[in-house]
Amino acid sequence: MAPMRPHQKTRNGCKTCKQRKVKCDESLPVCNNCTKREIECVWGDTSPRPESTTPEQSTAVAQSSSTETSLSLWTRGESSSELLTLELMHHFTTSASYSLLPDPDASALWRTIIPQMAFDPRNGCLLQAIFAFSALHIHHENSTSPRYAEIAANHYNQAKISVRIADADETADINAVRLALTLVSQYEFAAAPTVFPFHGN
Repeated sequence: MAPMRPHQKTRNGCKTCKQRKVKCDESLPVCNNCTKREIECVWGDTSPRPESTTPEQSTAVAQSSSTETSLSLWTRGESSSELLTLELMHHFTTSASYSLLPDPDASALWRTIIPQMAFDPRNGCLLQAIFAFSALHIHHENSTSPRYAEIAANHYNQAKISVRIADADETADINAVRLALTLVSQYEFAAAPTVFPFHGN
């Protein structure tokens, strides 16, 4: 009898697949396993830790710890995915957020305070909703390519899953959940064929 092959594991997969002890295909922003099961796809920093550090390196690590914490919610993976999340947040704060409220002073909430709320580890649903709305807004501005429509749809699906999970969590920030639902509703209105007939083409 041939020996059993060891279970193939991924070192860079999502945390959800690792907890379930299944192989992750590492698709971003949501892997295929989590998409099929409609569960939250959680990513973490997969960078290997150095085996040893010098005192100078230890000091540098300590000084950068706060920065690493603030970036913990960004999608981990290849540089192109990280750049995409930066692009989506930048577009939201500089352009897409202005379409939510006509009053410039009121829209400042969407440009500054609400994105800051989205970086809270409890508020992943709000971060996904921001990414979805921003990607759809980019697609509205330039509908010649389906790329941003697909990106928007992926983040929209993940936002809905995250909202359901947060809604059942007593420790969730109810204000963030409500804001995420507002963005999801705005997304659904803007993505309707009667409003934008070329969405998803």
